[in-house]
Amino acid sequence: MTQRNCSSLTHTPATPAPKKATPPGWYKPRIRVATSGDGAPRVYKRYPMPGAAANAYFRLLATHEFSMLKQMDHFSFTPSSPRLNSASLTLSYSYLRGTPLKSWPRHTPLPAEFFRALIAASRQMHQHQLVHLDLGNAGNILVSPSQQPLIIDFGSALNTSRLPAVIRCWMMRKDTLGILKLWYKFSRETMPSAHQEYFLRHYRKNIYTPKRLKKALKRLILRKFGVAGR
Repeated sequence: MTQRNCSSLTHTPATPAPKKATPPGWYKPRIRVATSGDGAPRVYKRYPMPGAAANAYFRLLATHEFSMLKQMDHFSFTPSSPRLNSASLTLSYSYLRGTPLKSWPRHTPLPAEFFRALIAASRQMHQHQLVHLDLGNAGNILVSPSQQPLIIDFGSALNTSRLPAVIRCWMMRKDTLGILKLWYKFSRETMPSAHQEYFLRHYRKNIYTPKRLKKALKRLILRKFGVAGR
């Protein structure tokens, strides 16, 4: 009697290929600075395109920021000449030379005039019914070589023209408190006592920030498509 080989005993089952890991931070736009055709430096912000319906989410973010940059184009303290390449989902705009406030040396406090100019810039936006909503983020404020404030990253910005007055006032106040937070953190010794008292009386850490909302939306989309969020 011929004994047949039993594959279950003589062959080791093939090990399934490990699932390809999602690189950390894949959902963040890739930002680089390059010289454009006219020789001027521009910022290129390329949004991810992971495929499927997730692309619609990132396209919405890119289109929204492009729209807000166009509405801010006439200000001297914001990036100018925004362009959007829909095919590659790349947003570009003029490069603003400056040091992020979060990188500013703590032993060199900025003068009070810097923060007063920043408040004046926010009020100029508010007069055009525009709010930034993330001015408390020190990475969104640049210190120019002449120590003038510049504002970047308008992904959270909104046009408030169609919103009720009470919501517009709340959003404008949020911008002001964000600036006072930075003043209190980076140059408290130059901050007038009245401004400090106003800030300490009214500032509350808001758990519903635009950044946290984006993270919540990202987690929802990643769960829907079976990708582990980071």
